[in-house]
Amino acid sequence: MRWIGLACLVVISSIGCKGDPILKGRRLLDSDPARAAALFREAASLKSPCFECEAWLGAALERTKDLPGAAQAYERAWILPESSSRPEPVGARLLNVYETMFRDTTDAATRTDIARKAAPIEASLGLAKPWANPFLGEIARKEIAAIAETGKSRETRAAIDAAMSLYLSADSKKQLAGEATEALRKAFVISNSSKFMKELAAPLERDGLFDPNTSDVVISNHFTIPTKKADPRFDPASADFSTAVKTQSCLPLRTTLEKLVGRCAPALGIRKATPADLDWIFAQIFRDARAGFATYGSAERSPTGESWLCEVRMPLPRFLGELYRFAE
Repeated sequence: MRWIGLACLVVISSIGCKGDPILKGRRLLDSDPARAAALFREAASLKSPCFECEAWLGAALERTKDLPGAAQAYERAWILPESSSRPEPVGARLLNVYETMFRDTTDAATRTDIARKAAPIEASLGLAKPWANPFLGEIARKEIAAIAETGKSRETRAAIDAAMSLYLSADSKKQLAGEATEALRKAFVISNSSKFMKELAAPLERDGLFDPNTSDVVISNHFTIPTKKADPRFDPASADFSTAVKTQSCLPLRTTLEKLVGRCAPALGIRKATPADLDWIFAQIFRDARAGFATYGSAERSPTGESWLCEVRMPLPRFLGELYRFAE
């Protein structure tokens, strides 16, 4: 394998590392790479740090199939200031060595360690098709999901921040962002479920806002249907009767929701909900509203004077998931 772009440098005098070892090593690079490596090490011993010595040593060790040694030499060259101005493609060669080592091992810990070393180099070179960062991204997604299951919101967010700093495509980051939001929501729900049961369940049960048998949060309203004389909209023969009953029985749930969220805020450490926030949540939960006569009776009975019930029942995780919107 030839190091493209470097052969022309053979005739150029050594910069930064004077003497014969580097020149001799270059001449022996293809025919006797082991001897060349020894000469480059000799040059490095005469002056350290020496970018050129390490860069060429990495090339020689690649030829001897000593990939760990080549990686170490390239790493030493890569961190030197000259790496940004010299023509030797140390970053690209180091990535190539990392990728080969990555492919040649099945050990998960080793692959992860190699990918972590390669990831920042991929980002600095702006590779069109990185491999290390996507690999770390997949690991990060699993770690984020696992941490969220413990209910540790702060740790979940830290893992998300680390994942979002990876060099990933726009589509990958968009997908990761969506999964991150759900992970944070899950962590919030898990961490606040015990707080809710400890501090809120009993008082809300007394007020009919929590059902301990089903662990449902309940908001409901009983509306007594007036006579058509009191309000023409409630004439059973009117085309608007059904709409009027549902509106008058269900709209008060918005006020109940506001009071409920306000009571939960201090215990759960969430911010005060704005009217727009509450409107959004109400629109979400109202899809599950059930309405009808509060008591059984004949289908032929007159609705006037009857109690009409509008109710939304939410499993506690669903309710807490909605409150995540207000989490600081």
